[in-house]
Amino acid sequence: MSTTAPARRTLALTTLAGALALAGCASTGTITVGAGPATGSPTVGGSAAASSGPASSGPDAAALRAAAAATVASGSARLTLDETVQGGGKSYTVKGTGSTELSSGGNGQLALDADGESIQLRVVGTVLYELLPPAARSAVPGGKPWVRIDTAKASAGSYGTVSAPDVSQSLGYLQYAQDVTTVGTETVDGTSTTHYRLQAALPKAGTGMLGVSLPTSIPIDVWVDAQQHIREERLVLTVSASGSGSSAASGSSGSASPSATAATQSVTSTTDLRMSDFGAPVTVTPPPAAQTADLTAAAASAAAAD
Repeated sequence: MSTTAPARRTLALTTLAGALALAGCASTGTITVGAGPATGSPTVGGSAAASSGPASSGPDAAALRAAAAATVASGSARLTLDETVQGGGKSYTVKGTGSTELSSGGNGQLALDADGESIQLRVVGTVLYELLPPAARSAVPGGKPWVRIDTAKASAGSYGTVSAPDVSQSLGYLQYAQDVTTVGTETVDGTSTTHYRLQAALPKAGTGMLGVSLPTSIPIDVWVDAQQHIREERLVLTVSASGSGSSAASGSSGSASPSATAATQSVTSTTDLRMSDFGAPVTVTPPPAAQTADLTAAAASAAAAD
């Protein structure tokens, strides 16, 4: 059996499981999607993708940017993820816990429950590992329980890139906070925080891999403690997604076919990420090589085909 199927499955699961892929949001593996060549996602303290509008310059926006920088500077955090994806009359939930280094490209690990299916993700450098459930292993060479994708090599060509979990991408969007308001003082996991609400500008909207069209901005709620650590971040992302995948891509005339247009539906993801234990050591060990199948080439082919 071809390795393309598990590669596509890995891409789909790591996309849904957290920041959210399409926004570089949250916390798990992502596929960054945009019109034209990939530009990457914003990161705190790094180069950022083009924003769709100017960032706010008021004191609340400045406080958020300072909090994002302070959170990344803490080095690491423990994570709790709660995500719901709704579309086409269906609902998909992902819950998880783990830990991660907060620098761009840092190591991390997550244990996820995706609609009752247990999944483990590990990131070591640019390599993403996923422990497959038993029912999915027959499609992997040798029936191995783990798969690996080197995200630095699994390029999706002109429409995007496969990327590993990176919380700094989610925090990076706070650099483009717009319409920031202070909601009030609230308690998160026993800690007093200031609750902010904002719109975050995304890189230029467009339709790319998976037939997904991005909005120009997304609403985000952020809770910041007295140490300027971001304790919670909640994002709501609504996109237009083509049910026909690559068939929604433009043809030689540059326009989508009527059947692809008819298949388009709205998909909304609500992602809630909580962070704690800032600065705690993060140790991630790659799974044994004998139990791991390398799907880097298959993942690249699957991504490029969508």
